[in-house]
Amino acid sequence: VNCPDGVGMSPLSYAKGYPEVVRCLIGGGAIVDAGVLLDVISAGNEPSALMVLSKIRANLDEEKEREILGLACEKGLKQLITAILPSTKDTSRKKQLLATKAGSTVTSYPLLRSILAGQTEVVTLLLEKGASIHVQSAEGGETPLLCVAKLQSREEQMKIAKLLISHGAKGGLCDAKGKSALHVAAHNGNSDLVRLLLSERETCGVSLDQKGTNLA
Repeated sequence: VNCPDGVGMSPLSYAKGYPEVVRCLIGGGAIVDAGVLLDVISAGNEPSALMVLSKIRANLDEEKEREILGLACEKGLKQLITAILPSTKDTSRKKQLLATKAGSTVTSYPLLRSILAGQTEVVTLLLEKGASIHVQSAEGGETPLLCVAKLQSREEQMKIAKLLISHGAKGGLCDAKGKSALHVAAHNGNSDLVRLLLSERETCGVSLDQKGTNLA
């Protein structure tokens, strides 16, 4: 059951998108590890992902948990996200997973990654779980509202923007290149988001300062 074929693929590798087949193979002795879990998450197979997680959770280190959580956020697998995050009693552990290490890229941050993927329900879930609305990536300085401004889907963009602002997101914060969400929205010709940011400037901190300083 664990024997690879000529291109190195095992039966479990081929079955990653089929929950019942994955269940049968695991029941038949298929070996599971973090790589298998990432494969089934990539396929959007949440039932199998939950099954694999339950078998390997004790062997996962923090770095691998972060990787798994980030991909689950991108794919919108809410049950898996809830299973990965520690209980509400373990707040320090949860904060470690929802944050990330210094120097990491924007996709290393669960909240920012879910925003870039347009996963509105996941964004809501992460905020409920304690994700910081003021997170800013270490490498590029991206903020939640900056990530929203880059979304292609205008419908999801407005939903997430309103959600973030209601939780206190700061629209005036700038990235490493000095751009705020307002800059990006204007560059993309997004009048709805520009209008929202300006209408909520008292709440989200957008400034009309000509010098472009003290935007937050």
